[in-house]
Amino acid sequence: MSRPIKSKSTPTKFISVIAELEELEAAIVGARVSVDTLRFAAYAERADDPDLREVPSGISATLTLVIGRVRLLRRVIEREAPAQLLVAQHNSVDEEMAAERHDLLIPLRAPR
Repeated sequence: MSRPIKSKSTPTKFISVIAELEELEAAIVGARVSVDTLRFAAYAERADDPDLREVPSGISATLTLVIGRVRLLRRVIEREAPAQLLVAQHNSVDEEMAAERHDLLIPLRAPR
């Protein structure tokens, strides 16, 4: 007796809001550590250390990235922007993973 052939449908994907927030938190912590490094360098009279000259640019770049991601997350939640713009390796989960998480999930709809 033959079995019916199951069609392979594309699994539903979601954006994990918790995973996105964890990534943003890690970036903010990194910026804070960089600020602390500069502050302690000033106390240790190492403010002219050439290795520290690029730290302010790195802090600025990190915070610019965080601001952009937070704005995009807000726009996706408010349905002003498509969720596909927010999806990334760190926040993408499938149905099976989503069932295991206590998370706020944003479904990814197939592009039309």
